[in-house]
Amino acid sequence: MDISKYIPGTLFDSFRNDCLNDHAYNLLVDDKSIFNKILVDHNIKATNIIGHYFHEIIQTPAGESIQLSTFFHQLDKSVVIKPVNGSAQGAGVCVVEFTPEGNGTPFFKMKGDIFSPSDLVSFFEKLKSKYGFIIEDKVVQHTEIAKVYEHSLNTIRVDTLRMPGTNDIFVISAYFRMGRNGRTVDNWSGKEGGIGVQVNLDTGQLVKEGVDYSMNTYTNHPDTGIVFDNFQLPFWDELIDLVREAAGLLPFTNSLGWDVAITENGPMLIEANSDYSLQASQACTFPYLSNDK
Repeated sequence: MDISKYIPGTLFDSFRNDCLNDHAYNLLVDDKSIFNKILVDHNIKATNIIGHYFHEIIQTPAGESIQLSTFFHQLDKSVVIKPVNGSAQGAGVCVVEFTPEGNGTPFFKMKGDIFSPSDLVSFFEKLKSKYGFIIEDKVVQHTEIAKVYEHSLNTIRVDTLRMPGTNDIFVISAYFRMGRNGRTVDNWSGKEGGIGVQVNLDTGQLVKEGVDYSMNTYTNHPDTGIVFDNFQLPFWDELIDLVREAAGLLPFTNSLGWDVAITENGPMLIEANSDYSLQASQACTFPYLSNDK
């Protein structure tokens, strides 16, 4: 291992902030509501936001204002609720699973616990976020992806770099992220985080081993036994094209980390990050300076 090829995360953060990403434009990426609208307006496949929760009111894309209590008592599907800004490492992300009951009284599952609609109201009234929360339909991932681990939405983190002042967008690296041990999010960071496996950029196949935050290595998923080596991600070429197209819409944020899901109908952009962790990318793939693309 040639450690001279690794870039320290703090050093890259400073370089990215000073030379690559214009701070004034980071909001277009980091605010999930704004970012989603940019994608939707350009017919790029993205998550379906059904509401924005702020100060006990749900604002819908159609301009309706719904009380939080009314919203949850009418909710009849699974949703994901996340902070509009500031959900690094999965912080604040809640997966709310809808379960209809035979007697007509639905209930919900969240983080292993059972919630009634009234319980959900009480839970979310206590949540605090400067920018509020978005509520979006839960994404159903491709059956091949679910075989690896079904309890989280497993995404691909794609690292792109645009040469400032040009329209040349390079895909630097990609790694497949998956949850484990019953977790409902796939984020890699933290001792209880998931596993990341490098993706071959040319083929969309996983490489031999995955790694967790503690740098333990895995040749197969510890919960499902799925072998990583040569596991083929569906729609790989389409995924790369989708990321390049979206990156082309953001000329003043040149270094971005994309989270992409794969559904039965192709890839879908979940979010992008202007301050993504280069440390995670290098740990799960290869040293940044060894890239020959």
